[in-house]
Amino acid sequence: MFLRTLLCRLLVLLVPLAVTSSLYLYLYPVVHGCAFPLPHNDSHSFSNTFLATARQHLTIDAEPAPAAPFRLLVLADPQIEGDSSLPKAEDELPARLRHHWGQIRAALTSPGLSLNSTSATDAESTSDSISSNASETDSKPIPNPDINTRAPQSTPFKINLPATQQAITTALRSLLHTDLPRTLKAARKRLDLLGNDYYLAHIYRTLHWWSQPTHVTVLGDLIGSQWVSDEEFQRRGHRYWERVFQGGVRGDSFIPPVSAPPTDSDDTTRSNQNNDNDNDNINNNKTQNNNNADFALNPTTHSSPWANRILNVVGNHDIGYAGDASAARIARFEETFGTVNWDVKFWLNNTSASASHRNIAPHPNPPRIHIINLNSLTLDTPAYGPDIQSASYDYLNALITDRLAPVTDRSTFTLLLTHLPLHKRAGVCVDAPHFKFFEEDDNAEDGKEKRWFAGGLREQNHLSEWVSGNGVLEGVFGMSGEVAEVEGGGWGRKGLVLTGHDHEGCDVLHFVRRDGGFDSDLRDEGEGEGEGAEESKDKGKRETEDAAAAADPEQRDWKWDAKRYSAAQEAAATPPSTPSIREVTMRSMMGAYGGYAGLLSVWFDTDKQEWEYEIQMCAAGVQHIWWAVHVVDLVTVGVVVVVAALRLLAVVRRSRKSQERTDGGKGRPQEVKA
Repeated sequence: MFLRTLLCRLLVLLVPLAVTSSLYLYLYPVVHGCAFPLPHNDSHSFSNTFLATARQHLTIDAEPAPAAPFRLLVLADPQIEGDSSLPKAEDELPARLRHHWGQIRAALTSPGLSLNSTSATDAESTSDSISSNASETDSKPIPNPDINTRAPQSTPFKINLPATQQAITTALRSLLHTDLPRTLKAARKRLDLLGNDYYLAHIYRTLHWWSQPTHVTVLGDLIGSQWVSDEEFQRRGHRYWERVFQGGVRGDSFIPPVSAPPTDSDDTTRSNQNNDNDNDNINNNKTQNNNNADFALNPTTHSSPWANRILNVVGNHDIGYAGDASAARIARFEETFGTVNWDVKFWLNNTSASASHRNIAPHPNPPRIHIINLNSLTLDTPAYGPDIQSASYDYLNALITDRLAPVTDRSTFTLLLTHLPLHKRAGVCVDAPHFKFFEEDDNAEDGKEKRWFAGGLREQNHLSEWVSGNGVLEGVFGMSGEVAEVEGGGWGRKGLVLTGHDHEGCDVLHFVRRDGGFDSDLRDEGEGEGEGAEESKDKGKRETEDAAAAADPEQRDWKWDAKRYSAAQEAAATPPSTPSIREVTMRSMMGAYGGYAGLLSVWFDTDKQEWEYEIQMCAAGVQHIWWAVHVVDLVTVGVVVVVAALRLLAVVRRSRKSQERTDGGKGRPQEVKA
C-alpha cells in the first residue's frame, strides 16, 4: 500500500514532465517556429511563414496554399558511426566463456593424480584366492583356456589440481578485468549507435513532416570513416536508408544522364536519357510529358515527387580527400548513395498564370533552377590517381562549356551543392585554410592496394584559392573583376553555394576586392570580432599583395575575398556595388552541434524577372535532450506498469478475502431455536 501510494505521487510529477517534454521533442519545429520562408512578393494574406506552414496540415482548404516552388531541406554531415570499434566475434562474451571453459576442461584432463586405479598387488591376491579355492575343491587344476589372459582394468581418471586452479584463476581474472568491461563497453556503444541513428532520423522525419519540402539534400560525410571495410560500408549504408532516412530513395536515380545519346526509335527512352531534351530545351509549358512533369516546380503546397528523393553529396569521410580517394571507394559510394557528379534543371510551372495575376507579361522561356552536385574532393592536388582527377575536371569543363545558362540569363538560378567550402582567409569562419599531405606510402599488406602514397593530399579545410576562384566563382558562376572584358560585366549567374565539412557552420559572401576604393571598405564590414593577430597578419599580407600588384602592371588589380554575410547590409546595398555570391556552410546535424538543418526557399520574382531566395536555420538541440526525454518516458511507462500491477494485485487480494469471508459464513452451523 505504501509503495503504491509513493509511486502514484511520483506519477503526479512524471506524467506532466513526460507529456510536456515529448510534445516539445516531437514538435520542436513548431515550438521554434521553423518554416520555409514565403516569397516576399506574394500578395496573399498568409504572410506569416509559420501560419502558412500550419495551414498545410489542415484539411479545411480545398486548394493548396501558395508557397515557394522550390523548398529544399538542407542537412549536412550526419557521419553515421559503425561497429568497427566493437569486439570481434571471437572476443564477444559467449565466445570468451566457451574459450575459458575449454581451458578449464583441458586442465582437468592434463597428467596428474590418479583417482581410480587397480594395483598389481590386488590382482595377485585375487589370483591366489582363486587358486586356493580351487585346490580345496579338487586337486586337479580347473581347465580354463583364458587362464593366462590379463583381467581388464578400468580407465583411470586423472586431475591436475594446480593446472585446474590456475585455469580457473586466469578465467576469472580475464572475465573481471577484460571480458566483462569490454562487453559493457560494447553494449554501451551499441546503444549509443542505436540512439544516434534514431536521433538523426528524428530530425529528418520531424522536419520533413512539418515543413513539407519539395527536395532534400545531405551535403556529404554520410558515414564516419572512409577506411571501413566494404562489409562495414554496406552495413552503414543499410542503416542510412532503412533507419535514418527511412522511406528515402536515391535522387540521382531519377536524373537523366547528361551524355547519353538520344534514340529515335523510342520516345520514352529518348526522354529519359537525353538531359538536353528534358532540361535545356524546355521552351514552353506545352512540353509536359511524364518526364518533364517530374521536373516541374509548382508555386503551391502541392506534393512533390522529389520529396523523398535524397540528393546525396559525397564527403571526405565517404571516399577520402584527393590523396586517398580511390576508384574503389568512389565506386562503392556511387553504388550505395549515388553518383558523385551530376546536374539537373527544374523548370517553373504556371508562370503565365502568376504573371497574369500581376499584369506582367510572361517570361518567354520558363524560369529554371539548375542544381549542380559537384565532387570537390578530387579537384586539388596531389591526387591518388590522375584518371580520377581527370574525370572530375572533365565533368566540370563539360558543365561550364555545354550546360550552364548564359551569364546574362537572370531567369536561371544556379544552385551548387558540394562538400568542401570555398577558400576564405583565416578569421572569416571557424575553420581557417589548412592543407596536410601524406609523409610516406601506406604500409599495405601483400596483394592489397595501397590506400595512399607519399605526398598525396591528406586533409584540407577549404578548396584551394585557385580552384575556388577559377573553378567555381569564375567557372561555374561566371563572375569576374574584369568588368569591361567579360560578358555581363563580371556579375555572373544568379545563384547560391551550399557546402558542408565545417561542422560549426558559416555564412559568407564572396566578392571582388579591388585595390582601394569601396570594395576594400566592403571587405572589412561585418567581420567577426576577436580575430586578433591572425587578422592583423592577414591584413599585412594583403597590403604586401597590393603593393606587389601596383609594382607589376600585368597583374590584375582585383582579387576574390570573403566576409561574413549580413542580411541587413546586403539589403542596404541595393544594387550591390561589386560581383558577389553567397555561400552557406551548413552546421552539422550531429547531436554535438545541435542537430541543425536548413530550410531554403527559392522563388521567381516576376517583378524583377529573376530568382530570389531565403534560408532559415532550425536546430533540434543536442542529443542529450533526445536521450533525456526518452529516458523520462520509459521511466514513466515503467512506473505506470508497476502501479497498475500493484493495483491489480490489491484487487485480487480483496476479492480473495471477500470470497473467503463469504465461504466462511456459509460453512457455519446454523443456530437451532428452542
